[in-house]
Amino acid sequence: AVSLKEQIANFLKDHLKLTLSMEKTKVTHSSQRVRYLGYDIFVSRSKDTKRSKNGTLRRAWYGTVNLRMPHEKWQSKLQEYKAFIITHDQHGKEQWRAMPRRSLVNREDIDILRKFNSEISGLYQYYRLALNVSTLNKFLYIMEYSMLKTFGMKYRAKVSKIKERYVRNGHFGVDYMTKAGPKRCEFYHDGFQMNEQAAPVYADILPEYRKRQWSNSLANRLKAGTCEICGLKTDSILIHHVKKLKKLKGKDIYELKMLEIRRKTLALCQNCYFDCHNC
Repeated sequence: AVSLKEQIANFLKDHLKLTLSMEKTKVTHSSQRVRYLGYDIFVSRSKDTKRSKNGTLRRAWYGTVNLRMPHEKWQSKLQEYKAFIITHDQHGKEQWRAMPRRSLVNREDIDILRKFNSEISGLYQYYRLALNVSTLNKFLYIMEYSMLKTFGMKYRAKVSKIKERYVRNGHFGVDYMTKAGPKRCEFYHDGFQMNEQAAPVYADILPEYRKRQWSNSLANRLKAGTCEICGLKTDSILIHHVKKLKKLKGKDIYELKMLEIRRKTLALCQNCYFDCHNC
């Protein structure tokens, strides 16, 4: 192994003009795991047997090189998303409890669902080469209940009520409108099978950063120039703002509208703005 390492170093130096760092390039025994690019690389010592095509038993997995997904990788993602907390019972045993994500509560239903789906599928696509990628089902369970509790916080309802409202044919989903008509987006339920196929050829080599403004952001509502009460198009939009939604009683059309869209702000034309403040 040391000799092979020296040959590789000489090849890199002579042909590619690259210097191999001897400090970072270590020779590790095959019984030990090596962490690389978020994967654990290991050599299997499994003595399980498998029948070949001619019927003989052979150790099919002994000595094969495999990739594993470290447990702490998907756990750290849950911590990054603030999707759960860890508590301990009276015997000191860890208990994981899914938590709502407050930062997503004010988004549209479809945006919340797509956010969770993209985070789940993104982690799976990265670790789909791992032998134990199916353990992401634990990650999926916490993410599912974090999403349900996020919807519950948004609509001030229990998880059971949220399920009654959104679950259809056993799958959670959100209906939304497109130019082609109504469509439905469902929570991720495609499983986590190991997939050794190469990455798609259209994958980005260099990252492309895009700044996205949500359709219901205050900036976009101002740019739209439309009064959210009477629908008048105007260049002089004024913003009506309240401190807390829970203090609204729905006594006029302005409070009813804010409660309906769950926003503390309203984009109003001048007439509606002055009428609102005279109510």
